[in-house]
Amino acid sequence: PWITGLDLDVEEALADDPNEALAKIRLLIRRLAADMGDAFTLTMAPVAYALTGDSAGMGNFVYKALYATPEGQRLAWFNVQAYGCYDAKTYAAIVAQGYPSDKLVFGMLGDLYEGATAFGDAMTEVETMVRAHPTNFGGVVLWEYGDTQVDPVTWGQAVERAMVETSVIGAAAGP
Repeated sequence: PWITGLDLDVEEALADDPNEALAKIRLLIRRLAADMGDAFTLTMAPVAYALTGDSAGMGNFVYKALYATPEGQRLAWFNVQAYGCYDAKTYAAIVAQGYPSDKLVFGMLGDLYEGATAFGDAMTEVETMVRAHPTNFGGVVLWEYGDTQVDPVTWGQAVERAMVETSVIGAAAGP
């Protein structure tokens, strides 16, 4: 009753052949779902480039091919590791590949945004993403939380302003 979900962060090739790697991750998802039940949340943490096209990610399987399977549909969301590409352009490219915006939680590597200007730029990107998807933006996450110099309270407050205020403004303005 204490563990309600699991985030799969696959950073090693599961097999040399991408089709075999895909089969292995599908099997893992099936087994976890069978063992843990329908209420158990399964997520994945791909790097952003693995969602922007048809190339294999770090696990040597194609996420787009996984997402097209019943196992891929079982995933609650993707914790996108957007290192060095934390911007609305990358987010839009992922959505254009067929991933629903409400299944994308955009991960920021905090230490890349320690300064006030860089941090402000990151929050502007969040605002742009929310404006593009005011009613179904999946959210953001501060990746490597324990290793970052970004103050978590400051980060949380800035994200809340960027998401909530932009979403309310965007929803009020309409399409």
